[in-house]
Amino acid sequence: MKTFFINNQNRQSLLNLMNKSVVALGFFDGVHLGHQKVIKTAVTLAKQKNSQPAVMTFTPHPKEVINKEKVNYLTTLETKKEIFENQGVEVLYLISFDADFAALSPREFAQSYLIDFQIEHVVAGYDFTYGLRGEGNMHTIVSDGDGQYKATKINKVLFQKEKISSTRIRTIIQDGNVDVLPNLLGDFYRTNGIIRAKELLKNETIVYEIEINEQCLLPIQGTYEVMIQTEEKTFQATIHRYCTKENVVYMTPSNPQLIIKENQTIKIKWVKCRSIKRKAASTAVI
Repeated sequence: MKTFFINNQNRQSLLNLMNKSVVALGFFDGVHLGHQKVIKTAVTLAKQKNSQPAVMTFTPHPKEVINKEKVNYLTTLETKKEIFENQGVEVLYLISFDADFAALSPREFAQSYLIDFQIEHVVAGYDFTYGLRGEGNMHTIVSDGDGQYKATKINKVLFQKEKISSTRIRTIIQDGNVDVLPNLLGDFYRTNGIIRAKELLKNETIVYEIEINEQCLLPIQGTYEVMIQTEEKTFQATIHRYCTKENVVYMTPSNPQLIIKENQTIKIKWVKCRSIKRKAASTAVI
């Protein structure tokens, strides 16, 4: 997948590299089943039009720029890119969401980032907004581009009669109900981390300290069944999360004979909550 990182300074110089594409538009935090429907529709339309299937997304989260809020992400940028590519996306337009971009009117966005990029068809969710104060939406996106591209609006995707959304997924994670998430994400919730240290306990159990990417949203303090993927293997484990350090968890492999190298990046899939610790301990797992 070819990736273009685009900001106000380099946008003009990249225009001669653009080819016709069908683009899925959105922030796509979590890349949940609603997002995936948007992306799959764009990929299908691109094949029908003999065009490039593309995603246009933004970094950082608009709330960080507009509201000056710290945001814990459901998916890191690297995880998003991996999912996009697996969905058949060939081009990623990664737009720097800064003060200049936030100030664009809806028509300026359509001209500078859709028409100039040779977008021939836009696909987005029914609630997608763009431009200054979010004044542009799926009812105005074609007229803002003077009809130079088409647009497809994707309706809400439901689970148990309720809309699948990033907000709903955040609530589920924060409540610890991670086993529900494959119904909304299409897979278990995933975070990345680095194994920083290990300790041999008195009962001969090895506990690994894992530093989670600080941008990631973590479940409530408690004990979880997880799947761990390292550079060399995939295995089942138990994770204990305490609040002594907000982005640190403690992992014990299900196989006590398994030895894991320190200082390597791992992927964690949160499978099931065993117990929730309402009042977090003041010390590490012992």
